[in-house]
Amino acid sequence: MNDLMDVTLANLGKALEDRFLTELDLQPVDRWAALLDLRNLNGESTGYAKVFSGGGMDKAASLSIDMLPFGRYFNINIIPDQSIDVPRFTFEGMLTAQGSQVSLDLFPDVDPIMDFARFMEDYAGIDAIFQEAKTDPDIEFSPSRQAHIRALVSPYFLCAFDQPESALGRLQSYAMRYFDEWLQLFRRDRRLPEEEAAPRRLRRERIARTIMETDPDLHMVIQIFGEETTHAIQEATML
Repeated sequence: MNDLMDVTLANLGKALEDRFLTELDLQPVDRWAALLDLRNLNGESTGYAKVFSGGGMDKAASLSIDMLPFGRYFNINIIPDQSIDVPRFTFEGMLTAQGSQVSLDLFPDVDPIMDFARFMEDYAGIDAIFQEAKTDPDIEFSPSRQAHIRALVSPYFLCAFDQPESALGRLQSYAMRYFDEWLQLFRRDRRLPEEEAAPRRLRRERIARTIMETDPDLHMVIQIFGEETTHAIQEATML
């Protein structure tokens, strides 16, 4: 990270990374150990991708990379085993001194309309936090500017553009509270039969591949890291 980058920008998301490592029974995935020191095409160390599994998790990944001289991208993606009836958790953002974009969601892995009553019951705690966030006097939340994201997220997706450093701590506090609700859903350990788990697994893969293939910044990432490393990052943290 550039020495001129503020500490708040450099560390946003780290507290949540520390929490999921504390709260979940995870072990590092050796397959992705090479991504712990991500280097650009100039050989400069730019950050890391940490990947864990175990404890009912298919994957828990934390990505933090310098994208620009004064900008950092981070992404925390927690994917439970498909046999557990709980959505994925995602907290991500592009952070710069000029203004940051941050988004947060519990991505549904099933069609909510197929069992809307259960969906609303599961998301009741999230709904309360979402309503509070939407009336926050200091943060203006907006829909994603990308059509594919708007098509895939939950009704409780929070996204804020052009946020000053002073708002980032509060944005992270909303992420912490979403994670609290996610933990409650995960710990009830509601298991799915294979006939429900298999379609969930397929839906997750299609969602991840859609996001990866339609990412408007993909070309920029490839220019920084090259295709091989970029595809490794995608596979390690998204699939």
